[in-house]
Amino acid sequence: MKRSSKKILLVFIESTPYISRLIEDGFSYLKNELDIVFLTKNLSQDWNLQPCLPNNQFVGSKKAIFYLLVNILFKRKYRLIHVAGWSHPFILSLILLSRFLCLPVVVESDT
Repeated sequence: MKRSSKKILLVFIESTPYISRLIEDGFSYLKNELDIVFLTKNLSQDWNLQPCLPNNQFVGSKKAIFYLLVNILFKRKYRLIHVAGWSHPFILSLILLSRFLCLPVVVESDT
């Protein structure tokens, strides 16, 4: 089966040891097909982690979050969006935007 040239966007609130390990070990064969976004660094505690893949990024500022949403809207380079959680304003906006763009969204939640 031919793979799409569009990527998969993974959005996490923060990088944690178990998420980093999942990305390094579980998704290593997809590393060229993934864009990984962490909204914050060390939100719940000081994890002191190094980036796990070269194509991940920490967003951090509201301006960068807005830019990322606009980028998703106009470039349409994703075939699937995965979000961890749903209560962060950016993630809620991303879910709604994805619905508008007919992009499939997978929501990972512990509630």
